Amino acid sequence: MGILTFAAPVSGLRGKVGGNIFSANRSGPYLKSWGKGSNPRSALQTANRADLTTFAQSWAAISAANKTNWDTYAAAAAQDKTNSLGETYSASGFNWFCAINFNRRTVGSAQLDTSPAVAVPGTPIIQTKRFDTTASVLDSVVVMTVGSPNLTDFHQVRFRVYNSIGRGVASQVEVFMVTEVPNASRQVFFQEELEARFGTISLGQKGFLEIRIQNTDGRLGEVATTSQDFSTS
Repeated sequence: MGILTFAAPVSGLRGKVGGNIFSANRSGPYLKSWGKGSNPRSALQTANRADLTTFAQSWAAISAANKTNWDTYAAAAAQDKTNSLGETYSASGFNWFCAINFNRRTVGSAQLDTSPAVAVPGTPIIQTKRFDTTASVLDSVVVMTVGSPNLTDFHQVRFRVYNSIGRGVASQVEVFMVTEVPNASRQVFFQEELEARFGTISLGQKGFLEIRIQNTDGRLGEVATTSQDFSTS
């Protein structure tokens, strides 16, 4: 799907033209090719659909005042998002309600009916990291600096594994996620989750890691990224 910017005299376009669909959402106008949608039924997709249904029902059940508060929260500048054209836009209160409560559910927290009050968490500062192959002496880990913010909050780790030959081509495209609070040494280990998703990790592969802080309200901060070849520590 591509996004569009219109200029005078055209201010917008909707509908199907020559096999392409022109439409718009809160992110702005977009263009996509028409096609019958797929209906994936993976375990993850099924679970996500169930969550969305649950959150939609929960949204309908909360008070009008709470809905208004979520809409006000969504409209604040701190919640602005940026599309690939560099334009800012606002998601809806309902979208933020779903996103934040999904994040809270991943760590076993109860549903949040009221809009978040805690400020957006900072960006983690990575001190070092280690990506290890299967059966190595040590485990894959990311370590934050002493001055990294929100060290007692959950940190969400997402990871991709690529071949070293033709680095731009993914050997595995799945992304796994582990969300936990760093230990007393500011470390988050993820070898077990890594191998559960990607299987045996071997030399000649490269790992790409993204880490974000998730505060007590379920709000995610900005992403810190790092990459490295796997080793046999």
